[in-house]
Amino acid sequence: MLKIILIFLIFALPLQAQIMTNSTYKITSDTFDCSIIYFSSSNGNYQMTHSVGQTTPMKDCSFSTNLLLQSGYLPLPLLPLDTTPPGNVTELAVVLEESGTSFTLNWKNPIDSDLAGIRIVRKIGSAPASTNDGLVIIINNNSTVTYKDTGLERGTHYYYRIYNFDYNGNISSGVTADAETLSGLGKNKFKVKKSAINLNNGDVMEFEYNAEPGAEVYFEIYTITGTLVKKIIAQEYRGYWQGNNKKDKDVASGFYFVMMRVNGRIVNKKPLKIGVIR
Repeated sequence: MLKIILIFLIFALPLQAQIMTNSTYKITSDTFDCSIIYFSSSNGNYQMTHSVGQTTPMKDCSFSTNLLLQSGYLPLPLLPLDTTPPGNVTELAVVLEESGTSFTLNWKNPIDSDLAGIRIVRKIGSAPASTNDGLVIIINNNSTVTYKDTGLERGTHYYYRIYNFDYNGNISSGVTADAETLSGLGKNKFKVKKSAINLNNGDVMEFEYNAEPGAEVYFEIYTITGTLVKKIIAQEYRGYWQGNNKKDKDVASGFYFVMMRVNGRIVNKKPLKIGVIR
């Protein structure tokens, strides 16, 4: 992508050969302060005029040459305005922190040379549909690859969409990721989102737990007669069961029991009863 920094020095050509009546020049600088440099035919000096300060990279600066014809200044030729957006971030991940109410977002930036910054849009309950559909966080830094979002509501599903923008206000299509905060469980406690799942609908049973950081946590599914059906390894305060057994075959309809182990020790004295429909 083109970055508007190229300057051609012009000295001998007449005024009318350098600017066109009713034409407009546009430029956006690295600091989002727009300006055009003109050559004075009267004193032979270069001078910056018509500078317009900005607080956002999402706006272009336009300058009419009609006024310049009366001022004695020649505008230096500018490259065409860049209209190509930068690429999207890759490997976006939302990691739940130990507190259960904070996320750390990690990603990789594209290699575009004119990448100016990152625009994060956060929304509760559904993915952001546009660059303004939710809480907007602007990062005016093209090397940032992580962001920590703290003080979130417990038991709430958050969606994040990350856009990249360049120095000319072009913005990428965006990438979305989502995660849910913990609901405030006590230590070594767990719960299920749904007490029964229907395999015909592709349901998945989700377990949410709270345990000390670094603990080895897994859930064991048993038949009502005490036969082990499946062991589920849990990570990042979540565990998931697709209604399958140790051979990855769908289990029969009926009731089952769940036990939670932390570092090899069963922590729920009373099994939790769940159901499966197929």
